[in-house]
Amino acid sequence: MWRYNRPVAGQRPGARDRRSATAHPDDTAKPPADPAAETQPKLGGSITVALRLYSSFRMMWLGTVATNLGQWMQNIALGWYMLVLTNSPLWVGLIGFAAGVPYLLITLPAGALIDRADERRVLMATQWAAMGTATLLAALILSGSAESWHLLVAAAINGAIMAVNGTVRQTFVPSLVPREHLANAVSLSSAGANAMRIIGPSIAGGIIGLFGVAICFIIQAFALAGALLATMRIEPVPNERGGIAPGGILDGFTEVRRKPAIGSLMLLTAIPATLVFPYIQLMPVFARDVFDIGAAGLGILMAASGVGALTGALVAATMDRVERKGLAVMILATVYCAAVAGFAASPGPILAMVGLFMAGITGSIFGSLSNALLLLLSNARVRGRVMGVYMLTSGFTPFGALALGAIAERAGTPKAVTGAALLAMVLVGLSTTRMKELRTT
Repeated sequence: MWRYNRPVAGQRPGARDRRSATAHPDDTAKPPADPAAETQPKLGGSITVALRLYSSFRMMWLGTVATNLGQWMQNIALGWYMLVLTNSPLWVGLIGFAAGVPYLLITLPAGALIDRADERRVLMATQWAAMGTATLLAALILSGSAESWHLLVAAAINGAIMAVNGTVRQTFVPSLVPREHLANAVSLSSAGANAMRIIGPSIAGGIIGLFGVAICFIIQAFALAGALLATMRIEPVPNERGGIAPGGILDGFTEVRRKPAIGSLMLLTAIPATLVFPYIQLMPVFARDVFDIGAAGLGILMAASGVGALTGALVAATMDRVERKGLAVMILATVYCAAVAGFAASPGPILAMVGLFMAGITGSIFGSLSNALLLLLSNARVRGRVMGVYMLTSGFTPFGALALGAIAERAGTPKAVTGAALLAMVLVGLSTTRMKELRTT
């Protein structure tokens, strides 16, 4: 049950009544962090309702945008520099492998930590750490001492940091907005992140061509500093789960087994995460070796994907009242796989941009609805641990990236990505026939 706690005399605006943590241990979610929102008129399906009403969510959204700007610039810069150093699609795939493996090792303990810790402080700690990693990378490249193994280590460290950062950002949203605006808030977060898929790669492609790779990491460090400042302005929120969620890090699996719809959703997410999403890691190979359009062209290709993703996230922000979200997620997963296959099989960059645009739209709506559905289905007492299990699906991406890189080395990058996307489409279709609970959710 969702409750609004009005501030008592002397309580700071935006603070929450701490008594609710013990008074209602069975609550499946938390009230908004901004009590002033109660006096606002209801905005119905307004696309920016969560940003308008909840100031703490607005600050977190700005931090999410800044973090993702830096991350997309880093992704492009690391992949491009590795290709320059090695001329090997396999080594480019290894970047994705190194960045993704920490998700398998860290997300479960991170989820348990987040269920007990101050989410705001955890978020700030990850931003500090990511800022330091970006600064170190810039220094190595500027000094001319960066080698391929440096890039792999940096990718692994940054992956570990982002595993915690991504988990806490997901679980923090229900602390800042009420249930009726949760899907809108998740979609707005996705829209902000996907807008950076346009801006980040576009900036990175231009900067690499004009000034070199190192400047991308310097910009990332400044973007993370901005994210840190925004996070510091979030009103401190007591973690109500800390006093009512004893147990171990495996409790998330217990919740998944107890609710078949959650398990089905995670399987549906894991298939494209393993076989389809790794195509992003090979985009520098498509730009330089397949389409022969260089670093600037890489930025344009990524911008096409980002425009689609932003469009999809904005559409998803209006879908908070859509019935049977589970069925929608199933359909979107299939179409997303088909769109990536179409991109990889394109004979030239123009058709490739169309495929990337469609992949961006469907992938973005798929991700936004999946995240919102998971938060709605999960019990608040173990939400961090459930999200930790969910984030494990991202840990499968590095193995897909490594396999695609190895296959691309022998058979060619377009064939590798096309084959993987078509296989994923078949597996999604077969899996959905056994997901009755999710279809009716």
